[in-house]
Amino acid sequence: MITDLFYTVIICLMIWFGWSRPCVALAAVLWVDTVKPQNTSFSFLSGKPLSLILTAFFFFTLIVNAKKLKRVDNKLFYILFLAFMVWVTLSHLNAQHPTMSAIKYDVVIKTLFLMFFIPFTISSRKDFEYVLSILFMASTLFITIAGVKSAMGGGGYGVSLIGLQGSGFMYSEGSMLATLAVCVIPLALYLANYSYLSDKKIFKYYCYFVIFCSLTTQIGTQARTGLVVLGIYLLLHLYYTHQKLKGIAFLLILGLVGSQFVTQDWLDRMQTIDEGTTTEKSAVGRIVVWRWTFDYVANKPILGGGFYAYLDNAGKLDQYGTEGEVIISQRGAKAYHNIYIEVLAETGYGGLLIFLLIIAHTLILNTKKYPHQEAWETHSSSALKTFTLLYCAGGMFINVAFYPWLYILYTISIAKDNLIKLKNDENQKNSH
Repeated sequence: MITDLFYTVIICLMIWFGWSRPCVALAAVLWVDTVKPQNTSFSFLSGKPLSLILTAFFFFTLIVNAKKLKRVDNKLFYILFLAFMVWVTLSHLNAQHPTMSAIKYDVVIKTLFLMFFIPFTISSRKDFEYVLSILFMASTLFITIAGVKSAMGGGGYGVSLIGLQGSGFMYSEGSMLATLAVCVIPLALYLANYSYLSDKKIFKYYCYFVIFCSLTTQIGTQARTGLVVLGIYLLLHLYYTHQKLKGIAFLLILGLVGSQFVTQDWLDRMQTIDEGTTTEKSAVGRIVVWRWTFDYVANKPILGGGFYAYLDNAGKLDQYGTEGEVIISQRGAKAYHNIYIEVLAETGYGGLLIFLLIIAHTLILNTKKYPHQEAWETHSSSALKTFTLLYCAGGMFINVAFYPWLYILYTISIAKDNLIKLKNDENQKNSH
């Protein structure tokens, strides 16, 4: 009851301030779609169509405040994003399992359509950091819950640290939670040190607390994907930081803090990585699904098999093993456990190409250098680029291709790049 009242106050405040600021209304939708109080509540918010209500409110604010929307001058953004929306629609219309495909398509197309408007609503650095902060606060709500529970000795392999296992909730699966916990670390460092909110000590302390919880979450989930992504983050952090000694010191502190909470169960689980890809059933299971996917797409190379195409591999995976591997034999279907294989199977090589171009464009946008670049521009680009790389690395082992984060990272990178270009154009005009 108290939690629902708290959530209601947050929603009401966003609606109040969102009437004249579309980015606030947009942030309200992103917050509800991340926290999902209608799904996690046991009181009066349970089952309420909050996402529908706030989405309708957001589009209403777009109409009312049309003159405040920012012009986005990036042709490649329009081409890639609209092409991807069209492609997933065509793939769905040709789906192997149309009824099941319709369920996922409904979520995917709504997500993409909403994300498309992010660059138009962000008209200043404050708008950019407001949307980023709301996303950070919403996603880290579950990371802090999981981190605290892990620090107190909770969790375990296959155990949901947030108590929503099997709900289809974004953070209920251990590998997904562990991956996102690492991904938000660069975002936490940016917001704590370079954002407008960095002057607020309580917010700065919260950001560092999130980093602590990100580490303990790795231990609580016992997800090997989390360890891989964490290792990649450590390398990226050391590579991108200009102050190498400070970077090394930060990594040593992370290692020291994390080591205090390591359990024997976690060590035993991580040691299974050494078992290789021929005897460890989970690893072999992924590989045979990938082999099956290439075979499957050979007959549907352009559009793929539509959403939930993996249902076709039920009872067939034992045919894709090789000599020396543990045999994967199951009557039910097995998911892809890889974002690239997921997109390939469900949208074909055409969809995969657009998907990879979206990722590449995101990285390019956050690598570009502009004259007289400010600290917030440089460090936000670094944070977004690192987040994208970590998400893509973790995505090698989990089905998260059509979760919102990649498209949020892309469109918010477009928005940031657009702000910087418009600022530079204005400075050039003033100089003349």
